[in-house]
Amino acid sequence: MPSLLNNHHKEAKMRLSLLFKLLLTSLIVITTPIYAYDEPAVNLGYTSFYDGSPPAGIGAYFQNYFQYYTASRLNDNRGNSLPFPRNDLQVTAEILQLIYLSSFKIGQANLGISALIPTVVSARVRDGLPQHQLKAQEGFGDLFIGPALQFTPVMRRDGHSPLFVQRIEFDVVAPVGRSNPEYSINPSSHFWSINPYWAATFWFTPQWSTAVRLHYLWNAENTTPNLSFGPNIRSTQAGQAIFGNFALGYAFKPTFTVGLNGYFFDQISDTRVNGHPVPNRDEHVWAVGPGMVSGLSANIFMFFNLYFEQNAYNRPQGVNGIWRFVAHLS
Repeated sequence: MPSLLNNHHKEAKMRLSLLFKLLLTSLIVITTPIYAYDEPAVNLGYTSFYDGSPPAGIGAYFQNYFQYYTASRLNDNRGNSLPFPRNDLQVTAEILQLIYLSSFKIGQANLGISALIPTVVSARVRDGLPQHQLKAQEGFGDLFIGPALQFTPVMRRDGHSPLFVQRIEFDVVAPVGRSNPEYSINPSSHFWSINPYWAATFWFTPQWSTAVRLHYLWNAENTTPNLSFGPNIRSTQAGQAIFGNFALGYAFKPTFTVGLNGYFFDQISDTRVNGHPVPNRDEHVWAVGPGMVSGLSANIFMFFNLYFEQNAYNRPQGVNGIWRFVAHLS
């Protein structure tokens, strides 16, 4: 009997060791607030209705985003939940953004600039294992900054309502946030990224509109990867990706719009470790849900967007809620 108990104890320890290894190799480079396994934090669902158009014209804008994300699935490369006793991820983040749209024109577009920085207010992940392996920390994230060209709206024939408006922006993501290689969840990705986008809104009628924002993402090497990758891992590089937001809204009145909003993320090249591509780590997800925007005055707006994620691969899959406050300062 003692021998049998010892064998069961050894088998249990082996199973527990296997779970730890799976946890560390599959989830070790989760980043917030977008919770990707390799990819950095990006704009998934932060913008929705009337994207590509400044709501109140030339001047300075302040935007504050509050995000709550919860997931009960941590998916593998086949879209199946990882076999942990528990899959529970909860993150709360706040994002501050300053925008200035100048009167200086380049062709038919006004020159602007944007700067954005997120803060991870709280982050918690539970795997249900006897010894909790993942450690999370809060703090400032990475700085998104770049110039933009805001094009003059195309108006309808009546001259009173817009038909089409668009913007292009070229953002650089600077790894200025908090990062520690001993932590699995960090506010900063700890590497540089380039993140240009195109955003536009088209009005089918003065009431019905659709908005879209399309991004490209390129990531530089991380020369200080997470320690749990192992002693022989000198660098990692998240793959290139395309992602975007979309919305379809109906304006019941000029100050109140409701509709559907969504986003998608597709990694289009392999993550690289020590300069070599690693297959089966590509990240994919899409989400859809309800949303609304309300104009409290001519210069103050509030957005609320709720997203239910689907078909996540190499990512968590959960529910994403975002509240956004926009104020035209001058």
